[in-house]
This record gives sequence, C-alpha cells and structure tokens, in this order.
Amino acid sequence: MSKVDRHVFVIGGGIYGCFVAYQIAARFPRLTVTVLEREYALFTRASSTNQGQLHMGYMYSADAELAAECVRNAELFAEHFPDAIDADVRSYYGLHRQSEIGPAAYEDFCRTLGIPLRPGGRVERGYFGSDVDAVYAGAERTFNAGRLHAAIVARLAHHGVEVRLSHPVQRIEPRNDGSVAVVLEGGRVLVGAYVYNAAFADINQLHERSQLPDVPIRREVFLHFLLDLRPAHVRAAVSVIRGPFASIMPSRFRGGHLLAAAAYRRIETSDTVALSEYIDDGRIDKICAEAVDTCSAYLPALRRAVYMGHVIGTRAAVIDPAYGETTSRVTTLLDFAGVENYHVVLGGKVGCLFEARLPALAGIRAAGL
Repeated sequence: MSKVDRHVFVIGGGIYGCFVAYQIAARFPRLTVTVLEREYALFTRASSTNQGQLHMGYMYSADAELAAECVRNAELFAEHFPDAIDADVRSYYGLHRQSEIGPAAYEDFCRTLGIPLRPGGRVERGYFGSDVDAVYAGAERTFNAGRLHAAIVARLAHHGVEVRLSHPVQRIEPRNDGSVAVVLEGGRVLVGAYVYNAAFADINQLHERSQLPDVPIRREVFLHFLLDLRPAHVRAAVSVIRGPFASIMPSRFRGGHLLAAAAYRRIETSDTVALSEYIDDGRIDKICAEAVDTCSAYLPALRRAVYMGHVIGTRAAVIDPAYGETTSRVTTLLDFAGVENYHVVLGGKVGCLFEARLPALAGIRAAGL
C-alpha cells in the first residue's frame, strides 16, 4: 500500500462517526485516526436534534429486532456514559383505544423482551386522556445530549483522534493499491488506508459525486416542538404508542419538553433527493398549533403548554430491500459496493451505538500499518 496521510478517516462528526473513530483508536493505538466534519463544530445535525430518549424497546413492539437491539445496548450505554443519563426521569406509556396492540399482547411483549413494566396508578393515569385504555410505567430514561457530546469529545482527545472541522468531502476515489482517496471541496486530496462514512443523511449525495451506488435509505425532515409544561410533568416522559403516536420528553439539554407527534413530525420525505431543512416560520406555527390541539386529547398536559421553540432535523432510515419498510436498526456495510477498505456506518438510536462497534473494528484488517 502506498503512503497514506492517515491510517483511518471517518467522514461525519456526529455521535456515530465520533464513536466509531475513538473505538478504532482505542483498539488499534498504532493507527492514526481522523474525523472529517463538514460543519464548524461536531454534533451539529441529527446528533443534536433528537428527543434524548434512551430507548429500551418499549415503543417497538412492531419491530422485535429493533426492540432487542435497544435492550442489548441500554446497559452498555449506561455503563459507558453514566453521567449523560437523566436518572430521575420516569417513563410512562399509554395504549390508545386505536392502538395496534392490546394490553395483554403488550404486556406479553415486554415480558418476552425482559424489560420491567407495571400498571400505572392514579397519578400515572392522570398523564393521559380518556381515550387511552391502558397505562404503564417502565424503566426507560432520557439522556442529556450535551453531556454525551462532552464525554465523546473527551474520549476522542484521550485516544489521540484528530478532528478536522469545516472539511466537507466532495468525493471518494478508490485506488488500485487498496487505499482510498478522500477529495475535499477545493480539490485537496487525503489518502487513507481505511475510510468510514458515517455522514448518514448525506451519504448518497457523496456517492453520486463519487459514482458509487446509493445506499437504500429514506431521508426525512422532521419537527419537534419545545414546550414548557406544568411542574408536575418536569421529570415525566410520556408516550402514546402503536396508535396515534405522540411523546413528550423532558430535555435538560434544551430546557422544557420536546413534543414529537407522528402525524405532524415528518415534513418532507424522499428516497432519492437531498432535502432542504428550511421551513417557513408561519408553517411551523400552524403545524405546532395543530399538533398540540390534536395530541392534547390523549396528552392533556399539552392544553396548558407554553410554546418555546422548535427543532428542525434531517435524518435517514435504512430501507429493507425485501419489504420496502424502513428501520432504525444500526447497519454497517463493509467494503461497500466492492470497494476494499471503504465502509459505511448507518447509525440508529443513540443508545444503540455499540451495535456499530464490532462490525466497524472488523473493517480494520492490518493493524500493523
């Protein structure tokens, strides 16, 4: 292999890209690892626009594999990032009369998954409207994205990972000797022995410029609404699931609660084109008013909520080629499209980081570079 600028380049300075970078550096300390991030700072896009929910599988009775993935990773996340977890948050789930699963089946699902569940009492039922037939308390928590970001940055530094900000990648060029050239905007060329692409929502734009096949993902632009709720809800994470889905999650990272509502969350969706994150403020106000009005029927705390702002994000979900359905499961594609040493990491739920660890490490074949 010819001379390389760095042994490993990781494209994308989000949570998954940085996690993969420091895991490789920790496992292979003789390798030089560099993160290339297009923005002026790390964690500026999807990594900062989620609700901060540390999923344990409660919401995924329709996707048993994703639920099991959440269970596998919850303990690892708590072990590795204990300071990021909001331990005082309590999570409650309601089954609406229009939900796609009944109480008995849901209880059996949680029992099979091995996650604790108890029927809600008078206080817990008070979080939900009269159309919610069954209420439960679970063990799920939330995480503080700011503290998680700080922990990951500290580990990048500890393991000697270089971070280059404002470094947008124009294209990827495989070389005959097995190395991979990374061409930056402006034409500068960096050569790596291994390249990991964790840009996720921007992967296919890069692939098109590089004449590589698309990754089967569906992009979406989404809205979360930041609300101030009554003090009784300060540490309560409340979700109506498998029906008219909506959840309100406390966020110490942003202050207040973030509302996500299925009917109002997805603003634009595409399998093929890049989506703009610009949404007119008037349209946002209208969508928020409709979401609060609709969801307050089964989440009555919203009737007294005070609007504080909103979060706009772009994210992507992997499409199952066999069924055409999307999933939030973590997917790592080694030697993508037959390109030796070019690997694609498709992140999922934040708490499921560790699903990417072993596949990513397996992409390093020659630690003695």
